[in-house]
Amino acid sequence: MIVNKKFFLAIGFILLVGIFNLDVVSSISISPARTTMDFVSGTSREISVTIYNIEDKKVDYSIEAHGDLASYISDYPKIVSFESGEASKVFTYKVTLPESLDPGINEGGVSITELADENSDAQVFARVSVVSQLYVYSLHPGKYANANFKIISADQGGDVEFIFPIASQGTFDITNIRAQIDIKNLEGDLIDSFTTPGIEVKSGEKKDLKYLWSADFPEGEYTAFASLIYDEDTLSFEENFHIGDKDLELEDIYVEDFSLGEIVKLEMLVKNNWNKPLERVYLLADIYDDTGVVSTFESASHTIDAGSKYSFNSFWDTDGVLPGSYFADIGVHYEDYGFSKETVIFEVSENELKIVGLGNVVSSSPFEVGSNLILWIVIGLLVLVIFVILIVFYRRKKKKRKK
Repeated sequence: MIVNKKFFLAIGFILLVGIFNLDVVSSISISPARTTMDFVSGTSREISVTIYNIEDKKVDYSIEAHGDLASYISDYPKIVSFESGEASKVFTYKVTLPESLDPGINEGGVSITELADENSDAQVFARVSVVSQLYVYSLHPGKYANANFKIISADQGGDVEFIFPIASQGTFDITNIRAQIDIKNLEGDLIDSFTTPGIEVKSGEKKDLKYLWSADFPEGEYTAFASLIYDEDTLSFEENFHIGDKDLELEDIYVEDFSLGEIVKLEMLVKNNWNKPLERVYLLADIYDDTGVVSTFESASHTIDAGSKYSFNSFWDTDGVLPGSYFADIGVHYEDYGFSKETVIFEVSENELKIVGLGNVVSSSPFEVGSNLILWIVIGLLVLVIFVILIVFYRRKKKKRKK
């Protein structure tokens, strides 16, 4: 155990000494970071690279050919030296392309590495190296497309845009390239399928194939399965998109047995218009007038299934609240980031709370709550009683005539 302690103490001491003697090099700044060129058999090109002495110090950098193209890179200096006060220096290297390269991107370049200062007292030196990259694009034989797939979502009734950025990287032109797209909902049901018009993309050219799709479907999340078709080749893609935004709607507010100064229970009905469940949904209300916020209250959180409704119970402490009209900002929060808000008016009296907004007036008065329904029930009962009386009267009259 004693030996182990001594061993670890010695290791710790060595590391500590190394840290204090470490000459930390902050960075190397160069330009350009990358040079690109198309492959042409047997051609040569001279490329310039600038090194910046951002620390304004005396320093030497070593230069070396780098990557798969290293054997084709020549005529560069082995060392680039700076004196203090020299801000930047430019050097060049030459690349001579062979008769052939593999199709696609061929990578190379030159690496620039800071050399240790022989006069420095540092015992440990952190070598920093950067690469000025060289990309050489070599065409594929025949027809060859390199493409991506992206989607710009839209609101319901708007246009969803499907975009295919296409690069023709073959030796032949692509005379007709088109996309077959299948749209599926979360359940995997096919809701639409279509083929875009085709476009021509010449060899070495880049073009976007675009298509606008009318989003006349319910709000929610969808998946597009796309096949990019040209001649006998096909590229497959899969991307998610959405119609509209995650939408929660405050539909109604119910209040019973209101008494000013007491704790009032409010039932708030919220509908999930999205096509998947929304989690951690809760309501937060701010009640305010011209003087500012009077009170606030918040509900517990719940999950609302897709297309479903949920009634949230909230409790408002009206102690200290005076009769009058108040604005209520009721925010529907979900999944820690989503938010929608409805503003209604609370008309408060001693024994009644009227809520004006949401397209209706909700009252806590026993008579007014569902007053239209009660009225129709009363009318229906009266009609039924009158009908029964008429039948009885008619039957009695008929019996008298027979006698």
